[in-house]
Amino acid sequence: MLLEIFNEIRTDLGSDVSSSRDRAWILQQINHAARELYDTADITGAEREQIFELDVDEQQIALPWYVGDIIGVRDYDTRESIQQVDMRPRYLRDAWTRDSQLQPMMQWRRKGQSALKRNLLNEETLTLELAAAATEAFDVFIVGSNSSAARITERVRFAIGDSSKSTVNLYENVTSIVKSAPTAYDLVVESLDGTEVSNIPSHLTKAQFTLVQVLDRNDSRVESQLVEVCYKHVFEPFVNDTDSFTAGDVYDKVIYWKTLEQIYAKQEGKEDRAAMCGNKAQAMLSNILSNMAGKVEMKFAFGENLTLSAISASAAAARNGIFLTKTNLWQQ
Repeated sequence: MLLEIFNEIRTDLGSDVSSSRDRAWILQQINHAARELYDTADITGAEREQIFELDVDEQQIALPWYVGDIIGVRDYDTRESIQQVDMRPRYLRDAWTRDSQLQPMMQWRRKGQSALKRNLLNEETLTLELAAAATEAFDVFIVGSNSSAARITERVRFAIGDSSKSTVNLYENVTSIVKSAPTAYDLVVESLDGTEVSNIPSHLTKAQFTLVQVLDRNDSRVESQLVEVCYKHVFEPFVNDTDSFTAGDVYDKVIYWKTLEQIYAKQEGKEDRAAMCGNKAQAMLSNILSNMAGKVEMKFAFGENLTLSAISASAAAARNGIFLTKTNLWQQ
């Protein structure tokens, strides 16, 4: 939990803490260390799984904001693995579905990240909405393009009490939407007709969605498809005192030591102390991962789901309290 990490670091720094090293500065160092741990280590505990429903006409989808790296995908009904490929195999002579031409729904073509979860159908202004009036002032920075400019950057300012703003510029595409700070409410971005095309959760500052092509243009489904997705939850920075690391509180001590390593590494004459903290963090991380690996099987084995094999997908979802999540259609 953030408060425990923060208090330990503040105590250890002691008289080294100058007026510039206030709570915001220490929080920044903690988040840098936590982000480095999330990005560089193959940590366990950040994995999540969810069932998604793909409509018959969906060719490209944007997964929800909380879906980070996709670990594995399988068809919910057949329990068959769905292969993941990148953008390049599509341009081979036999096309990207060559290994699954008889089963066109059994490959996902990953297309990177997008600030939009639905494309803009027209060149238009955008509306930015909060569920209630802003409690603190903040800015939203939008980068995109239109027929007159290949790159447009616009700042939309929310004052205290504002709940809705519109862009001055027209957009036919948006490549970045960033808030200047976390907010009390989610920020929703809508097109001119009121369709939600993007959103930023209250505690995050950037709109980001994973794009996946699930069907080629000549493929089709006769009915909707349920898919199980195992993914790494996106990194969520610490904001409030009671926030926990994305992969769990078990990594708190690792973050603590990595934070001290980063702080001391920037101070002249404290290289040895920084190295000691780094070694301590790595040793604790290795112990945690070793203990976790010894308790569970980590290997992916796509086989029959023994728990659900006797019942249909829809019945299983209702019986186990699983709520199906519609993906966001990206029209082509």
